Amino acid sequence: MGEILRKDIDALYKWRLEDIYESEEIWESEFAQLEGLLVDITKFKGKLKSRKGLLDYFKMYDRINYLFGRVYVYSNMRLHEDSSISHYQELTMRASNMMSKLSQAVSFFTPELSALPKETLDKFLADPEFEPYNLTIKDVIRNKKFILSHKEEALLSKVSAFGGGFKDIFEMVNSLELDLPETTWLDGTKRKLTHGSYSLLQSTCKDQNIRREAFHNYMGAYKKLLNTITLMYSGNVKKNWFYAKTRGHKSCLSSALNGSNVPESVYNNLVASVDANVKYMHRFLHLRKRLLGLEKMHGYDTAIPMIEGVELKMPYDEAYDLVVKSLEPLGDEYVSVVKQAKTGGWIDVYENVGKRPGAYQWGPYGTHPYILLNYKETTRDIFTITHELGHALHSYYSDNAQPISKHSYEIFVAEVASTVNEILLIRHLLSTTTDAGLKKYLLSYLIETFRSTLFTQTMFATFELEAHTLVEKDKPISEKALSEIYTRLVKKYNGDAVEFDEESAFGWARIPHFYRAFYVYQYATGIISAVSIADAILKDADDVKSGKAKTNKALERFKKFLATGGSDYPVELLKNAGVDLTKKAPFDAAFKVLKEAVEELEKLCE
Repeated sequence: MGEILRKDIDALYKWRLEDIYESEEIWESEFAQLEGLLVDITKFKGKLKSRKGLLDYFKMYDRINYLFGRVYVYSNMRLHEDSSISHYQELTMRASNMMSKLSQAVSFFTPELSALPKETLDKFLADPEFEPYNLTIKDVIRNKKFILSHKEEALLSKVSAFGGGFKDIFEMVNSLELDLPETTWLDGTKRKLTHGSYSLLQSTCKDQNIRREAFHNYMGAYKKLLNTITLMYSGNVKKNWFYAKTRGHKSCLSSALNGSNVPESVYNNLVASVDANVKYMHRFLHLRKRLLGLEKMHGYDTAIPMIEGVELKMPYDEAYDLVVKSLEPLGDEYVSVVKQAKTGGWIDVYENVGKRPGAYQWGPYGTHPYILLNYKETTRDIFTITHELGHALHSYYSDNAQPISKHSYEIFVAEVASTVNEILLIRHLLSTTTDAGLKKYLLSYLIETFRSTLFTQTMFATFELEAHTLVEKDKPISEKALSEIYTRLVKKYNGDAVEFDEESAFGWARIPHFYRAFYVYQYATGIISAVSIADAILKDADDVKSGKAKTNKALERFKKFLATGGSDYPVELLKNAGVDLTKKAPFDAAFKVLKEAVEELEKLCE
């Protein structure tokens, strides 16, 4: 459907942005209101010490936040329908400029509030009218020791204008300056590599020689830029240490975790648990090697399907029905909302000319969530449906239960609901299929999810920690030092089933997430949480059916979690769902699932 024009797609398969704005005139009206409010909110500067001044500021900011969300999301989603439409390019640029103006208009807020005595802040915190804003006030109290003087904060703000440039430079180099050569294609012809075509060859090409050539060519392009990329990444690490040290944090890790108030024990539990269970991934990789019939297996052999001739392929409507069936353990109310999403203008299903690729869930507060898909009849696309529905239902419950000041949840918990949905889908498929080939395929799919989302992301997180430790100990961040760290970690996580190639040593040089330090570990904690939650829900559902229990307590906890939005710190929110990441229990529960999946797949493949 790649060449289809948007106008030719049935309205049933397109989202309904008119639910945000019935007309563009209303968008323009709210945009104008925003411009006026941004002027008005600057008048609160110097007035936040009074109860009335602070409360009025919060209420005005809520109004700004509401209007800005609508203006920004609508313009961008219109552009995502067809990026070639210049009118929507203009609307999006205007909304982006408004974001910059908003940031500048409220820049006085945090320094001014943090300058107030703790006694004053405690009084605000105890006042019932400030309840919608209590987490903001708690954050200010918690971070008082890390917030600098107004003059110093202003200076850091100016530094940040160019301090984030390392990420932008890397993205520019990675997108435009990387000289990717030609390589042999699936049909034997020579074509110039792109990031997308490289991934396609690695995941679909059955010819090991073609995969090997693509790997060497692709990584060879990075090798030519290693000195430049090393300078970029080392600069980024030094910048992170500068900010952490300037604010008084003991390390870059503690600085990064402080933003969401995540205890370091969570990070340490993750790394320790993965280390203790990496043996199961080694067993899986040995099984992959045997099933592929390879005398030697390399990194470029670990993305192609290991179970051939099996894949779920079905039309969108059929796939959606399958997803609905798999989500029945989450209760009638949840399933009802999922059905409403399909028919209520929430989802933009098919690819059309000019449409943004990929998938996401988005939407402004006060309107139902929206989902962008580019559906094709593949297994991955079926799982994408349920994944994005998980995000949508999380937003739906949060928006309906929380005020605008508390509806938005952090990245740390953002992947939990979506991954719960994925786990329920694969559990449903495994429990209903009688086809041995499909069961092997599904088990391998589940284990590969663990590998990519848990093991690889934890490996990345460990690399980040060791790279930042270099600068904290005043050691040089050289290409040699970084590649030595990465080599050791790749060998550790792959074991002896995978041959180590010279180019794998500088695999760190191609990872864009490294320019947003200590971000990727959250994908790993997300799957840990989701597996624990999903399995607890299924276990309690079985107990209800057998009469051992009257209610599904795990489901009740999960629904409570969905409705909490951003009303507390993420680690605390997860406790509502029965997951305490400061303890080892959820990690043990998740790795039990991995262990059982590996053992079952080994048995089926005997």
